[in-house]
Amino acid sequence: MKVISFILFFLIACLPLSQAIRSNPSEDLGGVQGLFIFGDSALDAGQNTYIPGSRIMSAVPPYGKSYFDKPTGRWTDGRTIGDFLAQALGLPLLPPYLRPGANFSSGVNFASAGAGLLDETNAHQLHQFRNVIDGYKRVKGADSTTQFLKSSIAMFSIGANDIANNAPGNSLLFQEMLETYSNAIQNLAIKIHNDYRDLNIVTLNPTTVVLTILSNPDKYGFKEAEKACCGGGPFNAAEFCADVDKHDWKPNHKNKYQQSVCSNPKDYLYFDSNHFTEAGTWMMLKNFWYGSYAVAKPSNLSFFLSRFTIPNPPPKP
Repeated sequence: MKVISFILFFLIACLPLSQAIRSNPSEDLGGVQGLFIFGDSALDAGQNTYIPGSRIMSAVPPYGKSYFDKPTGRWTDGRTIGDFLAQALGLPLLPPYLRPGANFSSGVNFASAGAGLLDETNAHQLHQFRNVIDGYKRVKGADSTTQFLKSSIAMFSIGANDIANNAPGNSLLFQEMLETYSNAIQNLAIKIHNDYRDLNIVTLNPTTVVLTILSNPDKYGFKEAEKACCGGGPFNAAEFCADVDKHDWKPNHKNKYQQSVCSNPKDYLYFDSNHFTEAGTWMMLKNFWYGSYAVAKPSNLSFFLSRFTIPNPPPKP
């Protein structure tokens, strides 16, 4: 496969072996040139803010409070793991595809909160990607576009919404479906690698990291690893964070519990009931970068990217 280099994030990461292995083992391939992000709210950088009439968006306080000092459409208090990876690679934070006048020279973020793999939940992200590639070809030419994509990475984190939608209120069924889906992703990664030998694939598993943190939060710098920073009710998980009327997709929802927001998100693993704080996300990236086989298979991101010049690698956890 000669067209693009992919990272499938949280789930799979890919890189062309034609560059990473078949060339001189001591050769430095230079820096990663571009990053393309696909997925759901775990990676959304504000895409839904630009969808007319969307009720699935987080462009309201206190989202964004820790890093941006304002809401940006990210479902956390600061940066997503896609943002952290971009900065590690020496790239700017990627703009959402729908942002008017956005600069796509270093890549694009297509992720959209609520998106899934099914026809009724996908957000046409691959179609949008094709539009971007066509734009590159018009500006750069076909050959330069191909070379740019070969030294780029794509990240994917998607599927959780489909599982949640098909197992509402049933935590046991949700866990069973999640395990089945995770195993299927592992098998898909192997198949893709076997079918396209130019791609190197790694799956990234946050569950192992979460369980490790839960066993000893203080060791990893967290004072609270179960209760969310923002929300309401038990564990701050019974009510969603922020102004529900502006971004909740359940128009008839009525709050049963008083909502609250912590003053120190960095002490919390979770910002709301579904998403990590920036501090939690940073810990995830460090574990994906240096972690064991239980976290990243078949290799961690440090090894995966070892043939490239990485200007800002994260410190070890």
